[in-house]
Amino acid sequence: MTAHLSGDTYPRDNRTWQILHAAQTGGYAVGAYNCYNDDGIIAVIRAAERQRSPAIIQVFPWALHFQGPEFISYAIARAHAATVPVAVHLDHCIEHADVELALKIPDLDSLMVDASTSDPEANMQYCAEIARRAKENGMTVEAEMGRINGGEDGLKTVDMEVLYTHPDFAREFVEKTGVQFLAPSFGNVHGPYPEGGAEKYWQLDRLEAIGQALGPATPLVLHGTHPVSDELFRKAMDRGVAKINLNRNVRDDYTDFVGQQYSRHELTVLKEKAVEVADGLVKLGLPYGGYLDGLTMYSPQYQSGDTKIVGLVYTVKFVPISDTNAPKPNGNYIDSIPKAAVVFISQPAPHINAVYGGLMSMRARFLDAAGVVFAKGVATTAGGSVCRPSQTDVRVQLNSDAYEAWIEPGDYIVADLDGVVCVPANLAEKVLEVIEPIVKADEKCAAGIKEGRTVQDVFKEYRGR
Repeated sequence: MTAHLSGDTYPRDNRTWQILHAAQTGGYAVGAYNCYNDDGIIAVIRAAERQRSPAIIQVFPWALHFQGPEFISYAIARAHAATVPVAVHLDHCIEHADVELALKIPDLDSLMVDASTSDPEANMQYCAEIARRAKENGMTVEAEMGRINGGEDGLKTVDMEVLYTHPDFAREFVEKTGVQFLAPSFGNVHGPYPEGGAEKYWQLDRLEAIGQALGPATPLVLHGTHPVSDELFRKAMDRGVAKINLNRNVRDDYTDFVGQQYSRHELTVLKEKAVEVADGLVKLGLPYGGYLDGLTMYSPQYQSGDTKIVGLVYTVKFVPISDTNAPKPNGNYIDSIPKAAVVFISQPAPHINAVYGGLMSMRARFLDAAGVVFAKGVATTAGGSVCRPSQTDVRVQLNSDAYEAWIEPGDYIVADLDGVVCVPANLAEKVLEVIEPIVKADEKCAAGIKEGRTVQDVFKEYRGR
């Protein structure tokens, strides 16, 4: 359920408000990235966590209608579970129906009311009404004052007239509407800039005057950022911009990559690489790479049936990169996987960086490995900056706080949709003998249950208890 904030704490308890006011106070800006699918959402969160930076995930009404409110709920769940502040914002709500739907989404942090195509007085009245209702749901509101040239994805393109924001009216607008964030028009445009670029069309003096009129209590939002230089971004931040919207900057290179690579890789590998490319395009201004803390690989789709991996274990022991005394392998461990083996990768505590990715999967598949099991949570980018492989086919430990478990060379790994089991080598033959009557008894139990008998009844008859 949406947290309803009291007058004493609103909007200070709102996630978008916290992120942008911290940016305003700190003299920096936070990227707000328009996401169209789960790749974009994951990429933003990964980059934010790696850089220990806040971020904002934005979704257009187009995505809301195409993928449904469940997609927004997914974005909110992922964002709010991040280890750094990440908010979810519904961008450019032009249609009244979009605003109504947004106000009903549980835990949505903020939305943008775009009534900039209306006359100024009607825009002000409408924004005031939405801000009042948003407050009841704990949401904050961004509004556009003036008219920003051009059109966004899935949105109507306004006419080419540019109606600039007047500094004298900006403060009155914010005070009368109660919106928390303002997107001013000062020559910025949605979509590509005409010849001369943003440097030619931006009126930085106007932006500065707007920022001074509003003061630090109202962070400014920058729309129309494709393309904009880093230098111009810095000038905007110096003039009160705390939120920088990024859409085509990230989207175009992502879609180009997918278009080029879709026929070259399996979907699982493609999804991984596409996320990394989008990740690398996130404009945080710092080098990329590193690891994602706490990611566990899993299939997001429902699975059933006899999915299973079985094989002799091939253990791989990783050690901290600082451990210069530990042995070093001859070559890459992935090249020595025995046919039909199950790779068991053990990382040194407390590291939970990644050690396995798409290239490793390709090589393991070529060598006919049965599968791979991780002794700990793992992501999909290289972990060489903090740990390295040391030995293979050695005794390794399962990283578990619940109990102590060791995996020995010669053990068998059996894994299916119910879990993973390690069968010690000295018990392999015996367990086969024990399993056969258990399987037969369970088949009889299943048949009895299908006929309507109770579990207690069939267990007593076929399992002897």
